[in-house]
Amino acid sequence: MDSKNRTPIITEFILLGFTTDPEINAALFVLFFIIYLVTFIYVILLVEAFECQLLVLMAIDRYIAICHPLRYPILMRWGNCYRLVALLFIVTFMLCTFPSILSPITICFNQINHFMCEMLAFIKLSCDDITSNELQVFSVSFITLLLPLLLILLSYAAIIYSVLKIRSAGRSKAFSTCTSHLTVVALYFGTAMLMYFGPASMYSTDQEKYSSIFYVIITPMLNPLIYSLNNREVKDTVKKELLGKITK
Repeated sequence: MDSKNRTPIITEFILLGFTTDPEINAALFVLFFIIYLVTFIYVILLVEAFECQLLVLMAIDRYIAICHPLRYPILMRWGNCYRLVALLFIVTFMLCTFPSILSPITICFNQINHFMCEMLAFIKLSCDDITSNELQVFSVSFITLLLPLLLILLSYAAIIYSVLKIRSAGRSKAFSTCTSHLTVVALYFGTAMLMYFGPASMYSTDQEKYSSIFYVIITPMLNPLIYSLNNREVKDTVKKELLGKITK
């Protein structure tokens, strides 16, 4: 075939989008741009902060169950739980997204010394003075990390005080309901606070990356295992499976 009659090689593609109406396109641009701003870098931050609030809610749940068992069905009924979770999500969303959107930074570099877009590593790419941004991150971390941890510690202090009044036969059962939650709290808050409240020189270092592995990957991975092993039905099922394999 003659080379002059060949179809030229396509190197670019044009996306036609939803419509050719410029007004609709402008509205869609604004809508999707806002969605993009909310979801990019912010999803992981929102999930991390929201888990802290859920751990507080679980601590309060255990406090009411142990210290006020008669009022538990009323205070922690499903309707109240749904409202609390929705409220925590809204507050966390506002804390994690609005400050970053209202005070954007100018990016000068495109290499992040991390395995994800971690906020502390990301702001180091800025050309501007990031002192105010670091203060902003510290303030949000104080609300989403230190305050939840303080509430959890206060809840367990009240739980321990109440459990000590119970006769020894019931103490082990009361404490066993809290072991899985305390394990997750120690893993999650310990590593997160080490990174967000550590020295500024630790930002974007290998030590920070290793710390984030625990609260981003390892802790969520271990959550089902930690909570399920504290469930009597799961334990009985595991024992039956193991005994069945041994007898075979």
